[in-house]
Amino acid sequence: MAFNSKQHAYVSFRSILRERTSSVVAWVGSGVSADAGLPTWGGLRQSLIDALRTCAATFEKQDREKKLAAADQAASQGNLWVAFQMLQEELGPTTFRDIIREKLSTSSRAKVPSAYTYLWKLGISGLLNLNLDRLATKAYNASGLHTLATEGNGFGVANLVHVLKSPTPFIINLHGIHEDTSTWVLTQKQLNSLSSKEGYRQFLASCLATRTVVFLGMTVDDVSVGGHLDWLATIAPDCGSHFWI
Repeated sequence: MAFNSKQHAYVSFRSILRERTSSVVAWVGSGVSADAGLPTWGGLRQSLIDALRTCAATFEKQDREKKLAAADQAASQGNLWVAFQMLQEELGPTTFRDIIREKLSTSSRAKVPSAYTYLWKLGISGLLNLNLDRLATKAYNASGLHTLATEGNGFGVANLVHVLKSPTPFIINLHGIHEDTSTWVLTQKQLNSLSSKEGYRQFLASCLATRTVVFLGMTVDDVSVGGHLDWLATIAPDCGSHFWI
């Protein structure tokens, strides 16, 4: 099916970019990094499940069956945050960490997907990144822009509210970077911890209320995004249009 370039959302977003009537921020999920050969969240879950099933084979029958049952539960769990929580508890934090690191180990030498490059060419003012791979930063550094971007993570974003008043582009790795496990947000407990931080909530609320946000590489029911939109709607029912790709 051919893309309809006359649809209202596309025309509106193109007008915003062309006329610079609003600063645009991109909010990206794992789908944007998929072209680099990196796993999506679903792919990471499957790798962890496979590891748990392999691990189960080393146990006696009763414990083996419990591990396999846990793997099946994680596979059928509709909420990925809960699934990752279950897998971390069953595998243990060390194995869980090492598998994630292994699967993301190629990110430092991976070719940057064109979507990241095009985003910076559009002149976005910032990027909210749900990925651990830092390909968004790699794309910015290769963009030819002469200003260093301000970079941070979700847990430290309360100290970066000032970037919303600055012309300097920003990159916030909301769920951390793969080199630093203390910044990771992959499980339900970690998400709850991050979401409970007032500075984090206020930063995102400010972005949604004052910038035009374009979401891409994620599903519309991603709870890491939808929760913020639902919360914002209670305090700012009309904050203007945002766009999904």
